[in-house]
Amino acid sequence: MCSSDLDMATRLDEALDPASQSKQPRYRIVSGVATWYNLNNLTASGAWFDPTGLTAAMTKEKVNLGTDVIVVPKDDPERTVVVTVNDRGPFLRGPDGRAKIPREPDPRNVIDLTKEAFTRLAGSPERGVVPVDVYIPLAPAEDNAR
Repeated sequence: MCSSDLDMATRLDEALDPASQSKQPRYRIVSGVATWYNLNNLTASGAWFDPTGLTAAMTKEKVNLGTDVIVVPKDDPERTVVVTVNDRGPFLRGPDGRAKIPREPDPRNVIDLTKEAFTRLAGSPERGVVPVDVYIPLAPAEDNAR
């Protein structure tokens, strides 16, 4: 196990441990559903969309691009995934095929995942939506304010 895997395992343990959260909250928890999306374009971060990557677009919460969030399916926490937020959404393509026009998301939707991330989370992309809790790391200012 490399050091980044060990660091990620520690972060997962801290995030999912209710005792740790009650002492010093380190994560903001957002509940809703996760979906998957496909894109043949650049993401908001400027990187090309990679459907095999472990990345996501936050649909409601303002999260800095490059932030790692923990996505825990409510029905099977063993299938938890960590993804990097590199996009915003949801959007529709404009008449020119390139412009992004904001669209109203499903009110339950909190995160759009790549097909790979969703498959790891749900077991199959055919599930369509999965109830989840998304653990968003608190910024240092938020952490100190608590």
